[in-house]
Amino acid sequence: SFSGPILKTKVQTDTAILGLMGGKYNPESIPNDIAAIKQYYQGLGYFDVKIEKEVEFGRPWWNPWIRNTTYATIHYTIDEGQRYRLHEVEFVGNAVIPEEELRQELNISEGEFFNSRHLEKDVAKIKEKYGALERTFAAVEPRPVLLEEPGTVNLVINIDEDRVYRIRRVDVVINGDYPHTKRSTVLNRIKFAPGDLADPAKLKKSETWLAGDGIFERSGPEGPKITIKQVSGEETQSLASTPRGQTPDVGQTNTAAGSA
Repeated sequence: SFSGPILKTKVQTDTAILGLMGGKYNPESIPNDIAAIKQYYQGLGYFDVKIEKEVEFGRPWWNPWIRNTTYATIHYTIDEGQRYRLHEVEFVGNAVIPEEELRQELNISEGEFFNSRHLEKDVAKIKEKYGALERTFAAVEPRPVLLEEPGTVNLVINIDEDRVYRIRRVDVVINGDYPHTKRSTVLNRIKFAPGDLADPAKLKKSETWLAGDGIFERSGPEGPKITIKQVSGEETQSLASTPRGQTPDVGQTNTAAGSA
């Protein structure tokens, strides 16, 4: 179902350029390569895929300058097996969001071939729905279950809705040499404060605004980041004792979210 060049992009092992540079043979990488190929196949519904390997060693006759070098040729023989279709999707653990509403977010359809890439997008959409309800740490874990009927699989989506979270404290950490941007400058540009509901979408927007505001030298992947940490029971303090507004312009540690 897939060409050799496509499958080669899934493995770590590469070949030597012009027979000279790179491509050092490492037998320890072979199990990882087999696992990567299996993961690719199983992600597209080939749950029974089997892969065998064979390694041949020899010296190159075509280049007299490198005849003292031994070359390894790795052969992978793949038995793809049957491709599985999705029989049924089951939701477990949801109470806040009804099943009918969750099913509206699904791109995968019963009767179609299993496809983990489509499933990942569906899981992300479901997490966004819980995030919009401030259930920041809700977990969505899909699990395929193979059935006795050949070529069919059920999908069980386990959901831990967790609880609603509010922001307990906002901390600012600025790395690099002085002079630093004032923490108050950062706090005045973000769109949340202690006591607010912890909406992941709002946190992401604030991160985007900070990166594009021009107050930092770096942007994109190396630009400012907003992270959240779930506060343990020992750390949680009453929101009534937390002043509404931004953290003072003093040194802090990291960003934390407190439970409501």
